[in-house]
Amino acid sequence: MYSRRVSEWIISACLPQWGGEILGLYWLNTWDAVCAAEGYKINFDSKNRVVVKGLDSNNPLSVNVLRKPKVHKPVNLPILYFGTPVVLISTTNEDGSTNIAPSSSIWWLGKSCMIGLDGSSKTTENLKRTRECVLNLPSADRVEYVNRIANTTGSKSVPLHKKAWGYRYVKHKVEEAGLTVEPALNVKPPRICECQVQLEATVEKIHRFSENSAIPMSAFELNIVQSHIDESILMGSEKQYVNPDKWHPLIMSFRKFYTTNDYIHPSRLDAVSVERYRPIEKSKMKGKLITSVFELLYRKYG
Repeated sequence: MYSRRVSEWIISACLPQWGGEILGLYWLNTWDAVCAAEGYKINFDSKNRVVVKGLDSNNPLSVNVLRKPKVHKPVNLPILYFGTPVVLISTTNEDGSTNIAPSSSIWWLGKSCMIGLDGSSKTTENLKRTRECVLNLPSADRVEYVNRIANTTGSKSVPLHKKAWGYRYVKHKVEEAGLTVEPALNVKPPRICECQVQLEATVEKIHRFSENSAIPMSAFELNIVQSHIDESILMGSEKQYVNPDKWHPLIMSFRKFYTTNDYIHPSRLDAVSVERYRPIEKSKMKGKLITSVFELLYRKYG
């Protein structure tokens, strides 16, 4: 049997140092037992682990303290925006005008890039038709430009789900954001002058994405054909590398703007409850009905 003699000594001597709330596992050399400090109540389990109030002050022990392991709770998140760079995608409309769309569903591998887009967006429509774009990456100090068009769409007929999210139609997004553009070298869509990184790209493949979603989604595999980088963030003998100490990309994490590890600005996208973004579950009756309606409304987006 393990000794169960305890006193109030640890309450006055130890718990205040731990803030009275840090749980620990204590290997007690003389008892050869594992104890857990978890308040002032004494409990024992089948393995003779005890909640320690105090140790007998007449029997000092050698104690090793381990902090309580963090608890991970199973959660059904409505969105999975854990933090990725914001990109302004410029594409060409049917009439030759420019559409700009903010997106943060993007990642790179080698000279290729994958972006995820709402299948009903104007950008998706333009990419399928022209198969080219420019990916303009704004730095953190350009957050206001991005936020001005955060909840806008270039589609004159605003899709139903975007109306629920507070989106509105804007034809001239360059002017709406207060941006300026300059010609690209290899593609028709223009580059955005205010962005320190500009990547000309062509579409390699188009994938239907997230088949379980009632809202159509598309993933575009892009080939980067030309990069343009602001000289102020370049380093190397020939200015051929990006200096990560000078490049501070605008990051979106769960609908808020950050850079590096600092929260810098609220987003207009955060005005709508995050639950409005939760995908509709097709397996349930309500989900099947809503999905059928969405499929009829959005079948033209493929």
